[in-house]
Amino acid sequence: MTILAFLPKGTTSILVLAFLTVLISTTTFALDDASPYLTSNSVVLITGAAGFVGSELAMALHRTYAPKKIICVDSMDNMKWNETTEEHLSLFDLKRQRAFHVWQTLGSTARFYRADFRPSIPEYFDMGEVPILDYIFREGEITHVVHLADAYHRGDGAIQAVPRLKHDIKSGMMEALMEQLRKVKEETGRQPHFTYASSYEVYNYFRPTQNDPNPSPFREKLPITTPSSLGGTSKLIDEIITKTYFDKYGINSIGLRFFSIYGPWGLPHTPLYEMAERAVTAEEAVAPLLPHGDDVRDYVYIDDAVDAIMAAMQFQSDNPHVINVGSGEGVTLTEIAQMIESLVPRPTPTAKTEHWIKTEAVADITRAQKLLGYQPQVSLSDGLVNLVSWHHDRAFPYGGRDNDNLTAGMASCSAFDKECLRGAPVYPCASECSHETQCTTSYYNDVTALTMALTEDCEGVLYTVDLSQELSEIPSAAYDNKKSHFKSNLCNIAFVSEMSPLVRQLKQKNNYPFFSTVAEEFRHVHSTTGKKEVLSHGFWTLVPLPIPTFTVGDEHTLQLLPKLSPGSFFGEATHFAIYCDPDVVFTNINKLLQEAKMQPFQEGAPGATALLVGHDDSRIESKFPRPTIQQSVQAAAYRMIRIGMIDEMLSHASFDSSWMVHSLLQNEDSRLFRCDVYGEIVQWDAHRDIQALEFVVGLHDMWARVLAKGKGIEPWWIGDQVVSVPVRQARRRLLEQNDVAADTNKAKVVDTKADITEDNNDNTEKAENDETVKTKFDDTSSATDKSKVAVKSTSGATESSTDSSNNIENEGKIFGGTSAAKTFEVELDSSASQKQDQQQVEDVKRTEEQGLEIVNELNLKNPELDSDEEADDDIVNTETANGKGEDQDMSTYDTWMGMLSSTQVHYFVRIVPSSQVGVIHLDRE
Repeated sequence: MTILAFLPKGTTSILVLAFLTVLISTTTFALDDASPYLTSNSVVLITGAAGFVGSELAMALHRTYAPKKIICVDSMDNMKWNETTEEHLSLFDLKRQRAFHVWQTLGSTARFYRADFRPSIPEYFDMGEVPILDYIFREGEITHVVHLADAYHRGDGAIQAVPRLKHDIKSGMMEALMEQLRKVKEETGRQPHFTYASSYEVYNYFRPTQNDPNPSPFREKLPITTPSSLGGTSKLIDEIITKTYFDKYGINSIGLRFFSIYGPWGLPHTPLYEMAERAVTAEEAVAPLLPHGDDVRDYVYIDDAVDAIMAAMQFQSDNPHVINVGSGEGVTLTEIAQMIESLVPRPTPTAKTEHWIKTEAVADITRAQKLLGYQPQVSLSDGLVNLVSWHHDRAFPYGGRDNDNLTAGMASCSAFDKECLRGAPVYPCASECSHETQCTTSYYNDVTALTMALTEDCEGVLYTVDLSQELSEIPSAAYDNKKSHFKSNLCNIAFVSEMSPLVRQLKQKNNYPFFSTVAEEFRHVHSTTGKKEVLSHGFWTLVPLPIPTFTVGDEHTLQLLPKLSPGSFFGEATHFAIYCDPDVVFTNINKLLQEAKMQPFQEGAPGATALLVGHDDSRIESKFPRPTIQQSVQAAAYRMIRIGMIDEMLSHASFDSSWMVHSLLQNEDSRLFRCDVYGEIVQWDAHRDIQALEFVVGLHDMWARVLAKGKGIEPWWIGDQVVSVPVRQARRRLLEQNDVAADTNKAKVVDTKADITEDNNDNTEKAENDETVKTKFDDTSSATDKSKVAVKSTSGATESSTDSSNNIENEGKIFGGTSAAKTFEVELDSSASQKQDQQQVEDVKRTEEQGLEIVNELNLKNPELDSDEEADDDIVNTETANGKGEDQDMSTYDTWMGMLSSTQVHYFVRIVPSSQVGVIHLDRE
């Protein structure tokens, strides 16, 4: 008889329920705080968290178990910047993108440490960086540790377990972690669950013998003779170290011997990564003349590898284990190349290769199946489709190449499925950055045709955005200065809400139908009468947007769309788009345009300004709301990268983004830069643009400097000796220098049309209404104009990358540089054939004709400006001007930041003090 028999009737069930409640709560507490199981209260430490596997594991843990905290540690590949190359920076930037993807997914759940915790020699534990681990472990009660950091991931054979010098690249991470785990166990009485990555290279597949005790498929329980590489040797040492710490201190562990992992966000320089990259960017064979094309390897997809890790993190045993993680199937690189070529056909298929010795490395996954319940879910064929689709999306982020064989990637994902998108941003369809097969609709879709029709004759557009539902007036509309805006109101555009009091009042005043939108009424009137009837507020032409009364989601990113991505909103004739906040005005908008037509002068280096933006040391931060948690995370991510760059990444900490001038001339580099900025806004779901703008500008400038130094050129746009000159003036100086060089070398100029071009340019500037030049400009039917139409289409950027590159190449030949000198000046070659000479002459003539058109584009005045504004421009444009034009030294106050440029024309972001270019903030007056 039990004690329950003596209890009153009805009490038994109550006590049982109470007992079970206490038992469950106790069990839950035990599971959360003491067991190796993953729960919402777990705290996970991942080393190598910005690497291929580490980043995917962090996001999978967040989506599957939602741990309380995920602590990410990664060295971010500290590099010696005096030896930085394009390849080094590419590797770093891929890791940077992975880290951002993790941060954007995890948000405040992630804590990121950019640290190399390998001990320094000879100080080891006394003066090295090991204390960072002690700090991390004291920050919170870590329940799981996953060690994925790998000093050998680049295959650098120079890395040593015991380096000769203190600053040599070193290993030693496993020792540092095991010592920290021992310390935690001694202090707390319990040890966090420890999982680490080993490698299949511990097995001897490189030179197997006939009587090898462990042939492929490799089994964990059989002896290991000689590892196949130094990396494999290092991993075998790690396994020995963990076994030793278990025998001496009872530190338990589980090691996973990964076979070749592949998939999106993979490791550069690995065979499958490079083959997929070639498949989408090159025309030749995917893997030509592979030296080891017949070697058999076991490839495991990244999702299966991550599933194995999460299973191992919850595996309990009284002894340490090592377990193979692979697919259990072998395949050759030649077979993989042929599978990829079936997805992306090649004109030259991969050839069959032969070599004297073939190797095989395949996993026996019996132990993984038994202990972890592991079973690969992604077949090689499906994994390759995902891999190639990811590379395709990165190569053509805005569309441009269709491939029906690629059934994965952006096109197959929901616009809101971030796991499927794997970090690819999805832009609004009205953006010039949107992918042709994947974009989101917005209220801008209804007005892009309207704004393009309104501005079809505007070479410059001034615009602002205020989508407040309570808007009753635009502050700048009352500013009484004809020079602050364009003469035609159609060139001054204000994006506002259709439901705002301002629009409703003006619609009632102008007898607009109550239930009809302004865009619908405009289309109706314009189609029947040809008139452009609009709502005006001061000098602004209002473009009301049908914004719902109650909005959710990414409204803040949509408000920034026209500001940062104006390419799809304005007419084909628009060369410059000038954004300003509603409370910002300019003293002279035409002079502002002249500032946007500058370049830092360097002999043989043609350039142009892609973005003109201000900086203001007195910027008032109090007008902005308190930063959100996501904004704080974004700022921390940017700060980590800047610190990791060791001051190599320059920045302007006081950007004034209340105004900016975009160049919309036909060049792809400017558009891609704007998409980089807006992409940061979309991916971080940012409410403000300053952080993203400053970071992307700094990132582009760093890339531009590294690429320039790689060509043996010192960045000429940096320092106190930079001379800012108008693009036209820079081109003239180049031509003069070319003439001097021609006389010195006794070269003969084959055509005198360059002089005629200069005369035509001067005549164009003095006589704006010269119909001959204007007709030639308007009737141009070059491929450049066709590309412009494609860029500005409302369905997104669908232009062919080939056409765009050709257009930019032509533009590059116009402004000068090394190739420009060859364009305007041809040296005599007695050995050249008559046919070649004639072809050179024709090339010179063709390029100069295009040069006249593009140079006119950069210097053409807006016909909508007042005559007094044109007179001011004459002072600014005159190179030998007197008075104000001579006193103003533009080089003393501006800063130039380089941009990634795909042609010989170098594009720049020019940063000038807002006060120097006549910017007035009405809220400060």
